[in-house]
Amino acid sequence: MQRTTRTTRRRPTPRRLVAAALLALTAATSFGTTATATPQATATTAADGSGQAASVRHGKPVSATPGQDYVYPSAIITNTGSTPLGSDKLVITADDRTHFLSDELGISRRDGQEEHLTCDLVSHDRVLVCDHLDLNLDPRRNLVVYPEMAVDSTAGAPGTAKVTFDLGSPTYASGTTPIDLHT
Repeated sequence: MQRTTRTTRRRPTPRRLVAAALLALTAATSFGTTATATPQATATTAADGSGQAASVRHGKPVSATPGQDYVYPSAIITNTGSTPLGSDKLVITADDRTHFLSDELGISRRDGQEEHLTCDLVSHDRVLVCDHLDLNLDPRRNLVVYPEMAVDSTAGAPGTAKVTFDLGSPTYASGTTPIDLHT
């Protein structure tokens, strides 16, 4: 018996268009380009002594007002090396105008799978330490991580708060995600 495959074409929805744009952006930066600093965000690409290599860059732009809860700044972690990435340490640091609301880190994978990892919340809710983040990333693959945060009521606006994502112990990839503050 002969097996046939049928391809159906899905209509583009805003969510699929955003996902496609994010994947295209990820693919463009995964194939030999280097991360550069821009006024809005910075990212570093590096390899540690064992050959692990990754880039960390900001995800969707985020804006908030002083005193706002439930702000989700994100970072895209991409395996830029030639070997799979397993479990590693991720340290997320809030600046003096923001803090974490919970000790959970959201993780979104390329296949649409959503996970939540319980981490350690330290330094007056301004540092989130995830000792065993299961990256499970093949070369040129990525995932998105996002903590649940709040903007302090005393944060001045307009301005930009920054959240830093440091991967590895010692750190071999780092990136900053801005939170645009407005009134």
